[in-house]
Amino acid sequence: MKKFAVFDIDGTLFRWQLFSEVVFELMQDGYIPKEVKADVDAKMTQWRNRKTAHSFHDYEAAIVQAFIPYVTKVPVAAIEAAADKILARVGNQVYMYTRNLITELKEQDYTLIAISGSQDEIVQRFAKLWQFDMICSYFDY
Repeated sequence: MKKFAVFDIDGTLFRWQLFSEVVFELMQDGYIPKEVKADVDAKMTQWRNRKTAHSFHDYEAAIVQAFIPYVTKVPVAAIEAAADKILARVGNQVYMYTRNLITELKEQDYTLIAISGSQDEIVQRFAKLWQFDMICSYFDY
């Protein structure tokens, strides 16, 4: 029986959230209106300034609500292009401990499984970049 290890990507290996990165890139590319971005930016500022105990939750709700109404209007190719740009820019921004653990487990012949709630288009690419053996993304459009 082969050993395995499961890693959540967002905030465990990657130093941020792939989901948020994709939404920001789609905003930058004009697939999500600028006025939506203003609300997300305000919520992010409140969270970073620790305005309330639930400000991170408010930010996460805002970013999801920014994406959901537009997801069916965004071509898959645009999400894939966004994913490629993001990984070229920040794909190596990972936690050292987790990165080193992945290397160590690979050397011990573990099967490495990546999980994420982010968009499959970026999860697949990120997991390939970091040489995971299996990928499970559960973002359901």
